[in-house]
Amino acid sequence: MTGYRDNWIAFGRWLILLTILSSASAWAQQVTVSIEGLPRDLQTNAEASVTLARMADRELTPAQIRRLHTDALEEIRRALEPFGYYQTDIHSSLKQTAEVWTARYVVDAGPPVRITDIDIQILGPGEEDPAIQRVARSFPLKVGDVALHRRYEDGKRRMMRVANERGYIEARMATKRLEVRPDTLAARVVLRMETGIRYCFGEVTLQQDVINPDFLARFVPFETGEPYSADRLLQLQYRLLDAEYFSTVDVVPRRDLAKDCQIPIEVELAPAKRNRYTLGLGYGTDTGARALIGYTNRRVNRRGHRINVDARLAETGNGVDARYVIPIDQPATDNLALLGRVFDEDIDDRFSRIRSLGVARNNVFGRWTRTLRLMLENETFDIGLGADPQRSDALIPGLSFSYVSVNDPLATDRGYRWSVDLQGAHEAAASDITFAQVLTNVRTVYRVWPRGRFLARSDLGYTSVNGFDDLALSKRFYAGGDYSVRGYDYKSLGAIDEGGRNIGGRYLFTLGVDYEHRVYKDWSVAVFYDAGSAFNDTEPDLKQGAGVGLRWQTPVGPLRIDVAHPFDDPDTDYRLHLTFGPDL
Repeated sequence: MTGYRDNWIAFGRWLILLTILSSASAWAQQVTVSIEGLPRDLQTNAEASVTLARMADRELTPAQIRRLHTDALEEIRRALEPFGYYQTDIHSSLKQTAEVWTARYVVDAGPPVRITDIDIQILGPGEEDPAIQRVARSFPLKVGDVALHRRYEDGKRRMMRVANERGYIEARMATKRLEVRPDTLAARVVLRMETGIRYCFGEVTLQQDVINPDFLARFVPFETGEPYSADRLLQLQYRLLDAEYFSTVDVVPRRDLAKDCQIPIEVELAPAKRNRYTLGLGYGTDTGARALIGYTNRRVNRRGHRINVDARLAETGNGVDARYVIPIDQPATDNLALLGRVFDEDIDDRFSRIRSLGVARNNVFGRWTRTLRLMLENETFDIGLGADPQRSDALIPGLSFSYVSVNDPLATDRGYRWSVDLQGAHEAAASDITFAQVLTNVRTVYRVWPRGRFLARSDLGYTSVNGFDDLALSKRFYAGGDYSVRGYDYKSLGAIDEGGRNIGGRYLFTLGVDYEHRVYKDWSVAVFYDAGSAFNDTEPDLKQGAGVGLRWQTPVGPLRIDVAHPFDDPDTDYRLHLTFGPDL
């Protein structure tokens, strides 16, 4: 009997366990959460703060749902406080329908708390520093403003950043309070910054043996005795890395060796490999299949000279470009380059062969880049099958400027690029033709809302020349292609002479506008419109094209696939354009 009873007890335990498990599964239910009555930014923060909303897609027991529903009231209140709302009124409800629960919260944020007093004091050796005083006076919260915690934190960070940039690296906020009194809807900012002593840069030691020390010292963007700044140290590191002489750059401020408030700086440098070889394969609708073979000698000598040689092979043209670069003045931004080029281009019935030698001086001033150049060019060209080749020899001085402002070079939300290039030649100066030419280019990107952005671009060109027929083919303007008027072949738009030949133009005008809309992660769709042409008359026959595109934002820049319809080409319905690279 005992064994029989034990069997029944064991069976009962298993039955109870199965009942509990099956009941738990039956009780597990889902919930939908609705928060109403708030502006978008407040609602977004509230939804992110409510645990029940974050767990809405999970299976929860009724007990868990009720507990999280009760917790949500306090979570919503806390979520609104950083926005200045401390008298929040919430009407809530929790209903069950079949296996779905509905939690609803109707929120009245109430009146906001406003700043009634701001008490900021700078104490210590930096109390009279004009930059710190200026940032304190421009604190982002003012009397009468809503007590936004984000602005309070931004103001504190800005004060500390400016103090550090001015050399007060031991600065601290001895007192930092945002005193909120919800009952009176008043708040008070109280800050006491103690700056500590002001440090300066001491001696800079560059530990390496591949570059002349005197030359390398010109990369240091500060002098001994200047106020210490972490940003200037970062600038030094970037300059040395961008020079490509070194594979690693470690900048170490030796505060432990500080003397007379001067901090010695030690820079440990590991040399990069002297020679670099590159090989690239690709395809573009302007060039067809293409290949690039490159060679760089990063350190020709201890004075930092370098050599770059690039060979390009493509269906539309082949060539070799060589540069011997000599750093000058500020070596991080300024250089003198000796240039050589051999290039053949063959497009439709036009052929050009260029041989050139020259020198260029490049200078960077903040976001501006300036290039002065002098090129001796020999070009042999012909236009039209069976045409007699022509030759052009010219000594061509040139000047170009470019300005770039961009938030992110690879994934641009907003940015602007402008460039202008001027060049010319004269028969009295080793040239067989006299001409003057200007070409300007504008590119801009602007995000209009989180998922959408506009891109616009325009090219304007003008040539003054006596005897257009003698102007070298490479100096004539053409339009059409991936970065011009889409829907038309590369360099297919130009003036047509009496023999039906595309001879290019003295003038150039193009305009393009794109709208891109992100549809999924890094993928976007686009619509666009282009217009323009190259021409010789004052009343141009502008060609138009429009279409749709697909964009993929890769880690190294956007890939664009466009299908364009040319409105003025009866022989072509659509043209595919494939491009890759930064927007600006």
